[in-house]
Amino acid sequence: MVVTMFYIPVCLIYVFCINRLVDIIAKLNLQKSAVVRHMSAVLQPILEKGIVGHSILHKVLVEYFTIADKTSAADVIQHVSSALLVRMIHTKDGSKVGILCIKHGSAQERKKIIKGMKDHNGRRPLLQLLHPNCSRYLSPDDLSLLDSSVPSLLTTDGAEAETEAKSSDAEGDEDMNDADETVKSVTGGKKGSCFTKTRVSLIDACTESAKELLRSNHGREVLFEVASGGADNILSPHLDEKLASLHEAIASVVATPKSEEEEEEHLLENFHSSRTIRKLILESPSFASTLWEKAFKGKCKTWARGHSAKVACAYLETTNPKVLKLAKKELQPLLKEGVLKLPEHNQPKKSG
Repeated sequence: MVVTMFYIPVCLIYVFCINRLVDIIAKLNLQKSAVVRHMSAVLQPILEKGIVGHSILHKVLVEYFTIADKTSAADVIQHVSSALLVRMIHTKDGSKVGILCIKHGSAQERKKIIKGMKDHNGRRPLLQLLHPNCSRYLSPDDLSLLDSSVPSLLTTDGAEAETEAKSSDAEGDEDMNDADETVKSVTGGKKGSCFTKTRVSLIDACTESAKELLRSNHGREVLFEVASGGADNILSPHLDEKLASLHEAIASVVATPKSEEEEEEHLLENFHSSRTIRKLILESPSFASTLWEKAFKGKCKTWARGHSAKVACAYLETTNPKVLKLAKKELQPLLKEGVLKLPEHNQPKKSG
């Protein structure tokens, strides 16, 4: 009895100071089932009381999942897949717990998680959908977390053991399968319109909030991916008119004249928004043409200094000949006069 009472303290000391729990169990020759049983007895009241704000608990949960049997792991996922998860994802281990809950939870549990996240910034899931596994948005550690799984909830061939959960959930509430239908639609499923509606809603949201998103350090990333069409032009098919409307909306707010009375920096002079606009010029010829007509044509000298100059220079750095032809006549003289300067990496090499 005395020995079993010390299972949890001994394991935790080793987990946080020396090694992983699975290695400690082997090193101390402990019975895994006994450790799981005692850890479950400790974790259950903690989760029931909602005491989940401490990072040490997040680490314990991650380690627990590495040894828990199928039933025990599923039970913890059911407990966590609620408002509790929102209070955990601010840490690395808490994020990993969240990924494991989404990956292995039932459709009903995933729906609870989405509802719990409703009032929080959802840029990373959107960015992952628009530009999967992009190193600009997800670090190597983040990307490795996406491959996390609970060993006991995997079948022998490595596929996720979710079939039973999905079939039982389907009988209860059909709209819980919206996410699955969306995935099917991407590969040509029957409900392709579901995915189209999702894309339209995303473009509309960006169109309505173009100014706010450009000024947001995080929102601008989503706006860039949507306005540029996403990776492999995932947003482009059949939605060119919608994207053109978004380009018009962005160009219109950018074209607002400078005013000394305005407290906020102009979008072309703000560090973050100017970088996003510059990237869009380089990535989207359609946007570049729209912006030129609305904001730059005949006004280049106004924007030839500071952060806005870097935006103007994008028209000379573009690889698209049509965009370059639009701007070259007006920008080339400013370049010769020294009013406008290309970035160092694009300066012509000196001969001799």
